[in-house]
Amino acid sequence: MSPAAEAAPGVPSSELTDTVPARLTILHPTAADPGRDASAAAHMKHVAPFLGIPTPQRRALSRTVLDATDTERLFGYCLRRADHPDSFVRKAIGWCLREYAKTDPRAVRDFVDSARDRLSPLSVREAMKHL
Repeated sequence: MSPAAEAAPGVPSSELTDTVPARLTILHPTAADPGRDASAAAHMKHVAPFLGIPTPQRRALSRTVLDATDTERLFGYCLRRADHPDSFVRKAIGWCLREYAKTDPRAVRDFVDSARDRLSPLSVREAMKHL
């Protein structure tokens, strides 16, 4: 296995991400490129490492990531994209804030209160849904 195809450190093996590219090349041989199978598997491991991991393990990994979140960076990204014309982007901002609120609800509440005039109503509603 090439270094590019190895899993990221600390990412457990995932049956789904390990086998999807290979299965797709079998199911759709005329559209597939079997030579890219290994690189596609490596890409999936790095882009979507939680695919196929049982829920308790996935939640534990997610919590580890959230505990190490750079709050200022997260809030900065939210403000930079707050006026995006796509409603799905504005909704995703709210989802990110809502998820981070499970780790630091006070920081999210303070951020939303201070940036309410810059965030869309959709982002605010999604962020504050469980606060």
